[in-house]
Amino acid sequence: MSQVEVAAASLHNPRKISECHVTVINITGLHETELNLDPANDVIGQLVHENKISAFIFVVRLRQLTDADKMGLEWLQRVFGEEVLQFVIILFTYEAEEECDTITDDLKKNPVLEQLLEKCGGRYHTCSKIMNKEYEMVELMYKIDCLFENKQQHYTGEMYNTAREREDLKKTQCGSDHSFPNLTIVSAGNSAAIQFGQDNILLGEEQPNIENVEISRILPLQRKISERHVTVINITGLHETELNLDPANDVIGQLVHENKINAFIFVVRLDQLTDADKMGLEWLQQVFGEEVLPFVMILFTYEAAEECDTITDDLKKNLVLEQLLEKCGGGYHTSSKIMNNQYEMIELMNKIDRLFVENKQQHYTGEMYNTAREREDLKKSHCESGEISTFVDYNLTF
Repeated sequence: MSQVEVAAASLHNPRKISECHVTVINITGLHETELNLDPANDVIGQLVHENKISAFIFVVRLRQLTDADKMGLEWLQRVFGEEVLQFVIILFTYEAEEECDTITDDLKKNPVLEQLLEKCGGRYHTCSKIMNKEYEMVELMYKIDCLFENKQQHYTGEMYNTAREREDLKKTQCGSDHSFPNLTIVSAGNSAAIQFGQDNILLGEEQPNIENVEISRILPLQRKISERHVTVINITGLHETELNLDPANDVIGQLVHENKINAFIFVVRLDQLTDADKMGLEWLQQVFGEEVLPFVMILFTYEAAEECDTITDDLKKNLVLEQLLEKCGGGYHTSSKIMNNQYEMIELMNKIDRLFVENKQQHYTGEMYNTAREREDLKKSHCESGEISTFVDYNLTF
C-alpha cells in the first residue's frame, strides 16, 4: 500500500442508515501500518476541520483483544489527544451470535478489557463482523445520539490542533518518548473562587491550619491529571492575608528555583470581579515581576454551568475584565468551582501546553524571580531613604 493509498483510506464515506445520513471517516487499521503517516495526518486534519465529529467508533474483535488493539487506542489518543476518549464507543464485532451471550461475564473476567472500556466511559456496542444487520446499526446510531445528547459537543478542529501541537512538543522534549511532559503550575488568585475537597482534581483538599499557615498552604502538591504528572504550587489567596509574608516569600523563592514553572493560573470567580482580584494580580506582578505576565492564564470558575454561556459577551461588556485579560495575553479557561470535571482539567492542561509553545518553550525561572525580588528590594530601599524611585510601577490600570 502506498502513502497515497494510506491517505485515501481516511477519506470520508457518506452512508445512509435507516433515515439517518452518516459520514464515516474510515481510519480503521491505520495505526497498524509501518508507513510514514504524515500524509494521512494531513488528510485527517483537513477532514476534522471540515466535519463536526459526533463519535469515534473503535472496533475490537469480541473475545480476541490483542496488543494491537491496546496500541490502537493509544495511537488514537496520541493523534487526536486524550480528549478523544470522551467521544469513543467500543464496537465489539462477532462472527457467531452466541459470542454475545457472555459479553458481560467476559468483561468482568478480563481486567484489560475492563480497563479499556473504563477509559472510554464504559460505552460499547456489539454487531456482526460484516455489519450487515440493520437493527444493530440503528441501535449504534441511537447510542451515538445519546452520547451527543449527554455531551452536547462535537470533537473539533481546535481539539485536533491542540493534540498535534502537544505531540510536536513532546517530540521536541522527549524525542521518541510518548509520555506526557510533566507540568509545574502556580495557582494564585481569589480563594473564594475555589471549592477545595477530595473531588478537586487540581488542588485537592485545603491544607490544614497550622502555625505557619502562609507556608503550609504553598507546599507543592503532586497531582495526576489524565496521563500526566502535575506539580501545583498553591499560593491562592496568599495576597489576602495580613500576615508577614517574608517567610512565604522565602519558600516561594526556593520552590521557583527547584521547579521549572510552565504557567501561573490566576483564579477569578466568573461574573464577580472584585477589588481583591485586581490587587491579587498586582501582587503577583510585585512578587514575581512583570515578566510573569506572559505565563499567566486567567481561570474563571463557576457554580452553575449556564454561567459560561455568556462569557464572551460578558468580556466585551466588562472593560475592567477585558483589560485584565489583555494584560495576560488574552489566555483564559473556565471550570467548575470545585474543579471536579475531568474534561475541563484536561483542557486546561492542553491550554497550558499551548501557552508553553507560544512562550517558545520557555519556563518562568529562578533567575526571573531573583530579578523581581532585587528590583522590589531596591524600590523599598529607595522609598525608605526618601529617594525618588526611577522604577516604573507595573500596576494594573482599571
